[in-house]
Amino acid sequence: MPVGMMRLCLGVYSRGGPAITGLPADWGAPLGAPAQITLAQGPGEPRLLQVRADPAAMTVAATAAPDVLHYWRYADALLKPLPPAAPPLGLARGDAYVAVAPGAVNAADGPAIARFVHLRDTFNAQRLAEALGAHIVELAGDAAVTVLVVEAR
Repeated sequence: MPVGMMRLCLGVYSRGGPAITGLPADWGAPLGAPAQITLAQGPGEPRLLQVRADPAAMTVAATAAPDVLHYWRYADALLKPLPPAAPPLGLARGDAYVAVAPGAVNAADGPAIARFVHLRDTFNAQRLAEALGAHIVELAGDAAVTVLVVEAR
């Protein structure tokens, strides 16, 4: 990859949360091809979240169940809550898409989650996913937690 070229990176934190399918085998590395990631409670269950990340177009499109929180975090820390069916969003360097599975949402305070994401100055997808997951566990105790982050670097 040429120096200075933007790339999409994934971060995942899961502690007893919904099943995640579609993660590339090397999901810790920058995405080399489009990825379609799905969260569901189990096989045959309705999807809670479906995210399509396209590194060539630098876009993320997401469809979430009404009780799944997902946000667009701009590089300047502006946080925008997304509707259940978010249109494809173009990423600039430092922007991130953040989704929190419903087990955590039911157990933790949604505004506290948003405040944490807004104030967190971590432009690394995996570190943000882990920190948010740990924060939710701190707030909600034994709640099932799944956090997905797609970040542009």
